[in-house]
Amino acid sequence: MKKLIAALSLLFVLSLTACGNSDAALRQENEALRQQILALEAERDNLTKENKDLTEENAALDDTAPESGDDEANPIDRFFEGVDVGSSTAEMNAVADSWAGAWESECRNAAKWLKGQLPLQEDQALVDAYIASAEEQSARMDIMAIYPIADLTLPQTDRSASSGSLRGVLWAGAHQQVWKDTFYQLLYVAPDYAGGADSAVSYQFLFDVEAAQTQLDSLLSAD
Repeated sequence: MKKLIAALSLLFVLSLTACGNSDAALRQENEALRQQILALEAERDNLTKENKDLTEENAALDDTAPESGDDEANPIDRFFEGVDVGSSTAEMNAVADSWAGAWESECRNAAKWLKGQLPLQEDQALVDAYIASAEEQSARMDIMAIYPIADLTLPQTDRSASSGSLRGVLWAGAHQQVWKDTFYQLLYVAPDYAGGADSAVSYQFLFDVEAAQTQLDSLLSAD
């Protein structure tokens, strides 16, 4: 009987020990989980802050970065988008050609403006070389722009006769896009622009709406 009581007593002690060990292990697991949760919350807060900083930086860039496809960002596209082109190919060609010429003039003016911010002659020469490359690209695009409508089995010199009057509109469109893209590229690398100055202040458009309207009226009336 005494042996039985002793055995039961030993079993009771072992049970208490096991429970104690189990509770201790559970407390350790809970503490480990709590530490993990705290670490994840801290990481979440850091990511939230980083995301907020990036959003603010992007907003600042958006305020100073004119988009080349945004008509509201420049007076040239805003003006020509509102022109009644008419139904004849000759009128379409006149408008497209004027539009392209406006962007070429604006791009050359931007090159002059950029060179005024560059004290070294070698940097100014680089801008001149960039304009020369745009001239070469425009000349090549004048040929490539007619691929959708030309007989490509003919030599380049013979395509003008087979491509029709729409060729002029396509050529002008390619010419316009080259100079427009080059204009914005020059704007983006300018020290004034890179310093965060508003492009509407640091660069003033050469384009004159009244002069453009007068020129366009003259061209359309002549046609």
